[in-house]
Amino acid sequence: LGEKLLVQGAVPTVERWLDQLPEAVRAAEPHAAYLRGTCAWLRWDWARARPELSRAVAGLTEPAELPQRIRASFQLVDALNSSGDPAAALERLEQVGALPLDAVGQAELALQRAWCVAPGGRPEEVARLMREFVSLAARDPARVCPPTAPRIHCTLVGLRGIAATFEQYGALAQATFGARPSPWHIAALAVH
Repeated sequence: LGEKLLVQGAVPTVERWLDQLPEAVRAAEPHAAYLRGTCAWLRWDWARARPELSRAVAGLTEPAELPQRIRASFQLVDALNSSGDPAAALERLEQVGALPLDAVGQAELALQRAWCVAPGGRPEEVARLMREFVSLAARDPARVCPPTAPRIHCTLVGLRGIAATFEQYGALAQATFGARPSPWHIAALAVH
C-alpha cells in the first residue's frame, strides 16, 4: 500500500508505519528502504534519501522488482545531483540507462540527464535533453506526465530555450488532468 499512499501525498502516514517496524526488519528489507528513501526524497531530505535509496537499488534484484528499482534509481540520481554530487549522479544515471526502460523510464532518463548536465554550464545540451523529454512525454502523456511532473526542476526555466519546453509540457500535463485533482497536478501547474 505504501506506493499508492505516496502517490496520494500520504508521506507522514507511510513514515509512521515504517517507523513502527523493528530496526532489524527495516535494515534487511529493500522494500522498506525504497519507501523510506522515497519519503525522504519527496521531502528533499537528500541526507536521508541517499543511503535508503542506495540500499533499495542494491536490494531490489528480482525481476518483479524492476519497476521499483528503476524508480529508486532515478530518485537516487536526483538526490545525488541535488545534494552536489553530479559525478555520482551521472554514473548512476548510466547504470539506469542500461536497464530495460518503458516509455516513462525513457522520458525520465532524458529529464534526469538534463538535470545532471545543467551544473556543467551547457545550456544548449540541457535544452536539447528537455526537448527530447517533452517529445517522449507527448507520445503518451497520460502515462508519462503524472510520475515526471514532480521531478522537473523549475530552476531550469531561466536557461535559454527552456521556457517554451516547459510550456509544451505544462499543456500536455493539463490535458491529462481529468476530473479528480491529484497531488502531481500542483507540480505540473508550477512547471507551466
